[in-house]
Amino acid sequence: MNLRKITALLLAVVLSVGLFAAPVASAADGAENYPLNALVIKLEDIITHEMLGGGRFEIYYNNSEVSGGYGTLVATVDTDGSGVIVLSGVPSGYYIVRQTVPPNNYQLSIKNEQNVYLKPDGTSVQELVFSNYRYGGLMVFLDDKDTGKPVGGATFSVTNVSGLAVGNSADGVYTTDAHGEFYIENLPAGDYKI
Repeated sequence: MNLRKITALLLAVVLSVGLFAAPVASAADGAENYPLNALVIKLEDIITHEMLGGGRFEIYYNNSEVSGGYGTLVATVDTDGSGVIVLSGVPSGYYIVRQTVPPNNYQLSIKNEQNVYLKPDGTSVQELVFSNYRYGGLMVFLDDKDTGKPVGGATFSVTNVSGLAVGNSADGVYTTDAHGEFYIENLPAGDYKI
């Protein structure tokens, strides 16, 4: 292989990875081919910024023929343990990325949908970051009102406002320990009856 062919091959490789906004090749009729775009979706804990696996996203292509809707569903993807999804070779256009399922013990943020535009020249690498809220918990303490000492062995029923049992207890009944307390973890935000 001569030096000219090696140089042309290296230039084509550099251009194809998108380091420059230039065509990879020109056809005889003057048409130019560009590398395709990439879309990076990240899912994080809104407080700790730890990356989260187990979230599900829908990606819609929204072209000029669609009005008032999401467009055409082109992919449904899940985050793995890294919390990152990389989609390469994405055609240009407008996309709506919508998180539909949070990881276990998390809830969706109000901002569970983002729009993105990928340029026709194939040089777009767009990063979208979604943040989810970890479920909270409920700690109940019971002290004797006269002595101030903790009361162990007391039972409480804990339900949501609709009367359904919450937490890990099938019937929603919890008992205070020797320290006069119990804790229910992974509760979504909301109102509870004790």
